[in-house]
Amino acid sequence: MNRLLLLGCSERKRSSTLSLPAIDLYDGPAFRTLRKYLTSGDSALRTVVLSSKYGLIEADDIIESYDRRLNRGGIAELEFRVREQLAPILREGFSSIFISLGTLYMGAVRGALQHLPVSTALCIASGPPGVRTATLAKWLRGGSAPVQFESGAGGDFRVGGVSVLLSRELVLHAARGMLNALPTTARCFHSWSVVIDGEHV
Repeated sequence: MNRLLLLGCSERKRSSTLSLPAIDLYDGPAFRTLRKYLTSGDSALRTVVLSSKYGLIEADDIIESYDRRLNRGGIAELEFRVREQLAPILREGFSSIFISLGTLYMGAVRGALQHLPVSTALCIASGPPGVRTATLAKWLRGGSAPVQFESGAGGDFRVGGVSVLLSRELVLHAARGMLNALPTTARCFHSWSVVIDGEHV
């Protein structure tokens, strides 16, 4: 069961004058959680990191420390680079994909995610860093981390007055994935529902 983890780079980095593998250089909570988990020897997990300087890189790529932040002006350029880099990775086929990115970085990858097969479970972590890290830890251990939608200013459309960064296609993909993975739960609604592919969800 191959899984893909896509993390945003962290501002916090280990102090080193030497170039290091990305997974060792970045030292934010998500990377610490990942390093601890990898001691279990999971060989079916592929990790890629989205960096404002390097674009999309593999966790074991050797990089040097840097101090560069992504701004709104750089999103279009980064999105073009990511689309080129991420498309061949996604074609490999993964049973589950977990994404933990900040708002700007999420804007750079959403275009590349439009054509995921419905059979791929997609989890996009949201909320404050601590919540996102806890969700990551659960997903790494094989738990059924919930599909969540990153919200914030600059979304493509609004749901219940909240701007949603995901495109309509990605929302539908997530809903179809839940129908496939948890059919009973997805069809259990209390006071309202939406119709997806002819079914109330």
